[in-house]
Amino acid sequence: MIQEQNKTIAALRKTIEEMNSDFKLLREQIDNLTRKLFGSKSEKTSAITGQIVMDEILDYGQFDEAEVEADPSEIEPILKKTRTKKEYSWEKALLYLPSEDKVYTLSEEDQVCPVDGDKLSRVGKKYLRTEIEYTPATMKLVHLYRETWECRTCRSEGRKHLSEALVDQPVLEHSIASASSVAWTMYQKYVNHVPLYRQEKDWQNLGMQIKRRTLSNWIIKTSEEWLSKVVARLREKLLEEKYIHADELCEASHNSSYVQSMVM
Repeated sequence: MIQEQNKTIAALRKTIEEMNSDFKLLREQIDNLTRKLFGSKSEKTSAITGQIVMDEILDYGQFDEAEVEADPSEIEPILKKTRTKKEYSWEKALLYLPSEDKVYTLSEEDQVCPVDGDKLSRVGKKYLRTEIEYTPATMKLVHLYRETWECRTCRSEGRKHLSEALVDQPVLEHSIASASSVAWTMYQKYVNHVPLYRQEKDWQNLGMQIKRRTLSNWIIKTSEEWLSKVVARLREKLLEEKYIHADELCEASHNSSYVQSMVM
């Protein structure tokens, strides 16, 4: 009787171990299916019931990036005219950045000597330091008008007397898009990899309520009406040549694929 009980206990333990193994396998399958169901499929971040999955942000180091990368011992570059051994200088690296001088001077009241009342004369200025000043993105509405001019002599004599100024064609018909706004949208999307739903938030922060569908339309229509013609013209020019070098072919293929991807 005791032997039968021992056999029963051993069988039950084996069954429990098999169930635990099956449970772990099923748990892994559920986790995998959950990631596929709620995982990122396009530009959107995975979300469950409207809450951002913080694990993904932590995994990619986006949340505490500043805390992780900060280093108090890091020394910022200083603009110097002295060159390194490799003939490199920060002055040369920042050569094409626009610059301006900011001079601290005395006020009108302080330009009078407090001892004898004579007016002070400027002797010179002393260089202190160079700073990088960042100007955030700005946006404004540009109202376009076309002036009409007339020759009053021609009008009095019954001839054609009105002349209108030449106007640049709009980037897209019946649209508020400009060349700069479309170019910036494409640059953010395809160079900086900023998805359109984030760009939509940026536009709202600048005071413009614009939907990502509108930004998408800008990209698609501009690609169809303008950039596709550029690709076609590049193809024509390449086919006129007797020989095509490898780098030119790769560049043309890259540009074509890039524009076609935007059209798609």
